[in-house]
Amino acid sequence: GDQVVDCNEGAAGTSIMSHARGVLYGGQTPVGNETLPQGIGLRTSASEVLIFQVHYLNASASDLAATVNASLTLDSNPADITTQAGLIFFYDPFIDVPPGATAKATMRCPIPSDITLLYGSSHYHARGSNYGAYLDTAGSPPSTTPFYTSNSWSSPPNQQMQLKVAAGTRLRFECDYDNTSGTLEYFQGPSAQTNEMCMFIGLYYPEMGQPADFCISDQDMFGNGTAKCSDTLTCLQACGGKLSVGGLGGSLPPCEQKCFVQSCPTATAPLMPLVSCIKSSCSTQCDGTSASACSACVGSSCGSQYTTCSSHTCN
Repeated sequence: GDQVVDCNEGAAGTSIMSHARGVLYGGQTPVGNETLPQGIGLRTSASEVLIFQVHYLNASASDLAATVNASLTLDSNPADITTQAGLIFFYDPFIDVPPGATAKATMRCPIPSDITLLYGSSHYHARGSNYGAYLDTAGSPPSTTPFYTSNSWSSPPNQQMQLKVAAGTRLRFECDYDNTSGTLEYFQGPSAQTNEMCMFIGLYYPEMGQPADFCISDQDMFGNGTAKCSDTLTCLQACGGKLSVGGLGGSLPPCEQKCFVQSCPTATAPLMPLVSCIKSSCSTQCDGTSASACSACVGSSCGSQYTTCSSHTCN
């Protein structure tokens, strides 16, 4: 617990980072800080362990002597904290950056209660060329004006703000990639050399709870293509084996990532509930061995979700 270890983000239970349940601070600038308003604090509990994860890229032929200094102000008097803060950690699991081309990754997450954003930051890897985060108001077309932008993958700014976000708003973030001179294809994953990422990190108050902080449900707009919901489901089934989607994060099969990216922006809203139902109710039947058994189970256990997906169009 007090040693420097490889923070490999592998399978759950086999890496340090698989135990992370929240983020106190994140940044990629040489010096940074976050100061919460009076009476607002990020909750920590007895017996929790603080993990410091630091990434380095050393392109030289010599060892790098690196140092990180971190300072946290802790308040053990409950009367001092009247409002609990939270930290948004949105992670797009579906990215496909083909060789010799440009690409885009998009994800949109619900904001279930009124909050105030205090800081915002982005994260993507070396193919990233531009980034924007938007607030889409319920019942209105997607916003065209970003509240946060960045064009630096290595040192994106931690932008301070006092941005009121109303309940029912959806926070959408987009990463643009330029791989026109590249010969390799990049998918979502942990490696800055061989994978890509697209994330939004934001400090806010009052706390919404971990499901909202990590965008665990009701996500949409993963795609930038033309495939409707039923076509995307067919694409996923053609990948073979059990569907991996439904739990966000980790390195999902490239085939599944392609299917989602090729879907149209409105396809994943009806698709995600269907995929979740298939995983929870028809996992055995839909293991890739019997199409008829899978169809029968989906029809009986996920009928309403399947009907909604089948009737979807990209108009």
